[in-house]
Amino acid sequence: ADCDLDFKGTGILKISSTLNNGIHTKDDLKIKNLTLNVTAPNYAIKGNDSVTIEEATITAISIEGDTIKTTNSDISSKGNQRGIVTINGATVSLYAALDGIDAAYDVVFTNSPNINIKTDSYSDYSNYVSDAQASTFYVGLDNNILAATLIVTLSDGGTKELKGASVSSGFGRNYLSFSMPTDAKSFKIIAQARGESYETDDMNINNKYDCISLTLRNGSLMTSFETYQTAMRPGGVLGVMGPGGMQDGNSNKSDYSSKGIKADNTITIDSGNIQISSHDDGIHANADVTLENGKTGLGNILILGGNVEIISDDDGIHADYKLDIMGGYIVVNESYEALEANIITFNSGVVEVNASDDGINATNKFEDAYIYFKAGTVYVNADGDGIDSNGYIVMTGGNIIAIGPTNSNNGVLDFDRAFTITGGNLLAVGCSGMNQKPTLGSGVSGGVKTFSSTYGKYLDLTVDSKTVLELYISKNNINYIAYAGYGKSSTISINSSSSFSSLNYGVA
Repeated sequence: ADCDLDFKGTGILKISSTLNNGIHTKDDLKIKNLTLNVTAPNYAIKGNDSVTIEEATITAISIEGDTIKTTNSDISSKGNQRGIVTINGATVSLYAALDGIDAAYDVVFTNSPNINIKTDSYSDYSNYVSDAQASTFYVGLDNNILAATLIVTLSDGGTKELKGASVSSGFGRNYLSFSMPTDAKSFKIIAQARGESYETDDMNINNKYDCISLTLRNGSLMTSFETYQTAMRPGGVLGVMGPGGMQDGNSNKSDYSSKGIKADNTITIDSGNIQISSHDDGIHANADVTLENGKTGLGNILILGGNVEIISDDDGIHADYKLDIMGGYIVVNESYEALEANIITFNSGVVEVNASDDGINATNKFEDAYIYFKAGTVYVNADGDGIDSNGYIVMTGGNIIAIGPTNSNNGVLDFDRAFTITGGNLLAVGCSGMNQKPTLGSGVSGGVKTFSSTYGKYLDLTVDSKTVLELYISKNNINYIAYAGYGKSSTISINSSSSFSSLNYGVA
């Protein structure tokens, strides 16, 4: 359309395009209440000036492009900022070959939407993913899983048990390789962790992928299909990482952008349930784009609440400038670097991140790097640096539980200037080598300790006779501990059982 385009009503609309876009207007696009299914080779849903989705149920598939797109970022004659994507209380499923959402200005999620985004190799509809069609199949195990067996169903209805062989691994996981029978139709996985056995549902063979990753979370196995990645990364080989600047990233990502959510100014999430599986960054805000309104994009991300769960083959959440977490429950199950920005602030909420390189990384892109911990709980599991600031780390409250690398080339704490603590509780463990420690302010007690291997044990932080934090040691070669608590006396103990009945960590 050459004008504003509105879709309203309570009916069902199905659009299947074999050429270019599914829905496209040169002006504003509004979709309200209806059920909409769109499939297109290029953009599934495009409004040059804006896209607003309100209380609708949408499934959008882009075979070779972005699913939701805006292009203009100037100011209209009525004084309205163009380029904004707004999702208000809707249920939206996006399958993109490239970006799930690509906004020329802002992205806003409000009124508790339910959003599921899959890009590139995670989308079943992308033309850019080549069939693996390999007889070798790989299973990636997180640090909690010790072994796995495949039970394969063959074309004749019979089953076969497969044992895997350990292979050189990467992307923060141990990998097993299996010789998959050519007549295999489906399979399930039986995994062992901490003396217990866990089993997946039966899954069909998918020729687009030659690998599946397993993550043990809250007593259940989570699975994610992918293509097998080796351990080569910028500055490092076989798990030995190089520098962690903002320009570094997963060397196995695509040459094209395939992010879950991308904006050239800001991204705001105030509520909702958001699930993202992305071959590129999960959530990304740019600050290096000159906008049509004459300004430069801010590059900020603000999360006020909601549940956000991300699997990313690069950064989980990346803000060129500021990342502010004011609430919600945020989980980065897999990533290269989980959280990255110039200035990162934790004001509330619960954040759990897993990374094959740095867990939390603040860089000097525009000004001195800062990571602020003011309130909330942050859990980090990283194979590179756990918490890495090219400038400062400041903790005034909240809880930090971090498990870092098993090699001495990285540290669970890595800061260039200073790390000061005046409040809150810290429990950070890694391999001795860098051995950086925070400066404790008035009223804070703590220190550092070295231990022999603590694998399979529970590490407790007790402050003034109260156990406040606990961490399960899921890695070998963990022998350096930095700890602190707001109180007169903070101590560390190593135990064989949990004080919290927790899986990976506990907070009083």
